[in-house]
Amino acid sequence: MNRKVTIIIFTVFFGLLILSGNISTSLLLHNPTAYADQQDSNNSLFITHGIASGDVTNQSVIIWSRANREAQLHVEYDTDPNFPDPKSSNIALANQTTDYTAHVKLEGLSPDTVYYYRVWFSSYTSSSSSSSSSFDSKNASIVSDNMTGSFRTAINSSASS
Repeated sequence: MNRKVTIIIFTVFFGLLILSGNISTSLLLHNPTAYADQQDSNNSLFITHGIASGDVTNQSVIIWSRANREAQLHVEYDTDPNFPDPKSSNIALANQTTDYTAHVKLEGLSPDTVYYYRVWFSSYTSSSSSSSSSFDSKNASIVSDNMTGSFRTAINSSASS
């Protein structure tokens, strides 16, 4: 009889342990900023989910990222991975309404070309402009580390006659 009681207690204990883990994981999944908020005790700014490029055409691409709090998304791009002469995109705002995500569309790209891009976030004030393409580090109080990526634009297809 002791063996059955021990097995029942063991099963109930580990069942509750697993259930409590699932509950906390579930709560974290329903509030994806919970972990980032806990890690943000020193008011730091960082990229939470990496960077992504998508919707690539022969002349454009969308660059996406997510910050841990309100910030401005900056993207520079070049055909050289060392960025000797980078071009800058417009700045996009990441805020609570967008779940701290932001994206920019890079246009006027050359077909069938590899581009390298770097992404970072900076804090902003209400006087910041979302259409400005320049970045002044003196006016940004907090800047995240940057992340880099690359993509190739589509081949320029021409209709046959």
